[in-house]
Amino acid sequence: MGHCAESAIPTKEKILSTKLIDQTDEFAIITSDFVLAVYKISTDGKLVPENELKISTPGFNDAQRVKICWIDDGGIIALSSGTSKIRIIDVVNEESTTLICGDGSSGSSFIVVSKESVKVFEEEKVCCATFQGYCVLQLSPSVLRIFKGEAILEIDVQEKVTSVAISNSVFVVAAGFSLQVFEFPEDLSSARLQSSISSEARLICVDGQVVLAATKQTVDIFSVTGALKGTITVGNRDGAIKFLSSANNVLTIATSKDILKLYDLTRREPRFITSKSSQDSVPPLKVIQQVTMNKSGTMVAYAGIAEDEGPLIGISMPFHYFLSPDAAANASIVVKSAPDFIGVEKPDAAVVSAIIEFCYQVDIDNVDAAMKALSRLENDSVWRNLAKICVKKRRIDVAASCLANIRHAKAVGALRRRTDIEDSVDLKAAVLASFLDMREEVEAIYLKLKRYDLLNLYYQETGRWDEALEIASSNDRINLKTTYVKFGRYLMEIGDKSGAIAAFEKGSAICTQVPQQIFGSETEMKSYAIDSRDKVSVKKWWAQYEESRGNMNDAFKFYEESGDILSIVRLHCSTGRIGKAVEVASRSGNRAAAYHIARHFERENKVAEAIDFYAQAQCHTQAIRLAKENNLINALINLALQGTKQAMLDVAHYLERSEANVDKAITLYHRAGQTSKAVDLCFATNELHLLEELAQSLGPSTDPDILHKCARFFMDNDKFEEAVALLTTAKQFRDALSLCIAKNITLTEELVDKLGGSSEDGEVSPDFLTKVAELCLQQKSYHLACKKFSQAGDNIKAIKSLMKSGDVERIIFFAGVSGPKQKEIYVIAANFLQTLDWRSNANIMKAIIQFYTKARAFDSLSAFYESCCQVEIDEYQNYEKALGALKEAAKVFSKAKESESTAERMHNFARRIACLETFVTARSSSDPSQIMGVCEQLLREKRIESAVRVGDIYALMIETLYSHGNMAKARDLLQEMQSRVSMNLDYYLDASILRSLRNSDSSTPQKALNSARDDEIEEDF
Repeated sequence: MGHCAESAIPTKEKILSTKLIDQTDEFAIITSDFVLAVYKISTDGKLVPENELKISTPGFNDAQRVKICWIDDGGIIALSSGTSKIRIIDVVNEESTTLICGDGSSGSSFIVVSKESVKVFEEEKVCCATFQGYCVLQLSPSVLRIFKGEAILEIDVQEKVTSVAISNSVFVVAAGFSLQVFEFPEDLSSARLQSSISSEARLICVDGQVVLAATKQTVDIFSVTGALKGTITVGNRDGAIKFLSSANNVLTIATSKDILKLYDLTRREPRFITSKSSQDSVPPLKVIQQVTMNKSGTMVAYAGIAEDEGPLIGISMPFHYFLSPDAAANASIVVKSAPDFIGVEKPDAAVVSAIIEFCYQVDIDNVDAAMKALSRLENDSVWRNLAKICVKKRRIDVAASCLANIRHAKAVGALRRRTDIEDSVDLKAAVLASFLDMREEVEAIYLKLKRYDLLNLYYQETGRWDEALEIASSNDRINLKTTYVKFGRYLMEIGDKSGAIAAFEKGSAICTQVPQQIFGSETEMKSYAIDSRDKVSVKKWWAQYEESRGNMNDAFKFYEESGDILSIVRLHCSTGRIGKAVEVASRSGNRAAAYHIARHFERENKVAEAIDFYAQAQCHTQAIRLAKENNLINALINLALQGTKQAMLDVAHYLERSEANVDKAITLYHRAGQTSKAVDLCFATNELHLLEELAQSLGPSTDPDILHKCARFFMDNDKFEEAVALLTTAKQFRDALSLCIAKNITLTEELVDKLGGSSEDGEVSPDFLTKVAELCLQQKSYHLACKKFSQAGDNIKAIKSLMKSGDVERIIFFAGVSGPKQKEIYVIAANFLQTLDWRSNANIMKAIIQFYTKARAFDSLSAFYESCCQVEIDEYQNYEKALGALKEAAKVFSKAKESESTAERMHNFARRIACLETFVTARSSSDPSQIMGVCEQLLREKRIESAVRVGDIYALMIETLYSHGNMAKARDLLQEMQSRVSMNLDYYLDASILRSLRNSDSSTPQKALNSARDDEIEEDF
């Protein structure tokens, strides 16, 4: 049996990985400081240090990023730090090596590991170039293929190719550290090395007999013989050279910072032309592969990755050349016609030039020149493609001419027949696009214009029924049923009967699409009708079919299942079962059924029953007609009240002409809203007992003569309030007011509002409103009087009226609203508020101060503060608050306008404030001698009563002497106080102190104080 032993490893670093090597009985560890330590395992299980190795390969310095893998039990370790290097270590044999795998982070390399070896594969970019129909393509690291049309030439340059460029009769290969220049004939029968140029450039191009080779910041210009003709240097601030293109001796350089630089190569020394950011002239592409120029060297274009092809490697009109993703050698380059040249199979220079000229003339709106450019063109596919281009450019006239050239009469005829789209170029374009198989263009136009109806028809015409039904369901619901019907007919044509039936059902047309053709037999049709539980139209159709055949039982059955009450009632009436028809119609409440029964009863001359069922059907006109014909007055009135206003008027006219039921005609005129007509009829027929009811509904739109006539009627019958209401409605305000005064009618708020409540009434004047207000004042309606005085513009009388009501809140509110326009209102309101108990209501006191302040009546405000001061002294003996109020009075008075008495009053304020401050200081002092001295000084002051009451001064002195036991002097001061103060001494001194001083001399101060306390307790109780 084995055993377990514990052995400590002498290291302070974190252990990253461990491995037990069985074949040598060794234990290996790797620590976080990248030290590989190997320990021998002894027989007793202890670890004996045997070897240590520092892993010093650059890049292995971050323990968190290192990945460690033990290859096998032989002690081989693989370490990776996330870079392209893998460190391989053999612990047993003490050997190590480093494997460089390329830039694995870019995805351009992959590694194959076997027992014998490790193989690294790196992706290489395929080199290719084009020029006016010539193409050169790299087939393998050193083999190139040049072809034009069907001519092909292959050449092995014996070195790894890194870049190629081609021109007319010359192509250049960058391989190793040199540029190899080859010449070739037009038929590509052979190629000859003309020169070899020493250069490390990997960015090259050829322009005629000039070779241009670019490194990071420079472009070398060589002749095809290898002679250096010049050098162009690009500054570091513009970035490294990324792309190179040259044509017609004009060189374009694109840098890594998207800077375009153009040079003229016609001179001995290259001449700089311009420099511009590509972002200013070309919208940025997601992937920019290269920059190229047109043949004449006047335009620069970007080449990028197309969505549905491989990389674009070149353009040579009329073709675009793409690198195919297919790895097969014979299919490595895809040649496609440019969009404007679809249909051109051979690069005929005349045809290419003619198409370019056509497109140009169309863009500048020169139609005649455009058509002239293509006068010799006979290729129908080219004409068709040009028509598509014109449709996209919305040149409908040119597109129609193109189609006419290929005799496409159907498209041209369809365009001419669409007179409903004369004003819409887009819709015309959609018509032509539908004949040119431009499905996406048609859909885009109709969706843009929200012509979902036309898009629905287009889908139908092209057999795209699923899309037609979808667009009809979502955006063209008005044509949804029609679309289902057309779809059903289509399904019938292709033999899908069940699908057609479902479509006809959704289109609610199963009964209109020749059912015999759909079902084939009567039995099948009946079976379908019976099974159609929720299909009301089918059951109703089958019931009609059975009725037409005379099979009434089945007709009743299917009419009931379809819920067709009218047909059921109709069959009952036709078969003489009128009672059953009446029962069904009454139970269902179906108006159409009731109308049918009414017609039936009318034909049988059963007038009452016919009128009743006409009323149930709400066909009051028919019922009224029948009642008139039979002079049924009561029925006429009931029908008129149930019917419309027009029915009421019709019956009222009828009753008026009969002269026997004028009162009922008046009522109907009134109910129909023609009150004036009803009033006139009342007076004409002397039906005055209905006038009171009618008068309540008379309004301003009523004829004034009618209103005045009604008012006179009410006055003659002593109904003065009703007469006043009518006079105000007739805007006879003065007559109404005179009647109110004469008959002492109480003015309500509603009546007062009518009496000149609107400023639009021409007869309303301030004098009239004042009279209304005075009447309100006489009736003690103070709030209404205030309202009318205010409307008359007399706010002074308004607030005085409000003051009589005693409504403090409204007075404060009215003063706050009207005061800013008339300061006197503030003063009036404040003066009134002073008469109230303002000391117990902080809001009133605040309003008084606020109003005087806003009116800038500082004299009045100062007087108010003085009164506050006097109240505090006289009623509460609170000299501290009195002092504060007097100071505020002096402060406010200082803001008043100066007058002759201003200085004297300010002096008087200062004297009184000084006396009050002295007295307040004495009251707060605890020194008897100081108190007595201050009080004696105050008593000697002249007019001391204007500031401090003499009684309060004596009271303070007596209380001070009494509390200190000086009874004799206190009694002397009491006698002196009696001689100077006319008021009762109990107002100033406590009653217990007075009793104590008036008692015998044997009483001690302490007993007197105790007696005073007892009295206080008794009084409080």
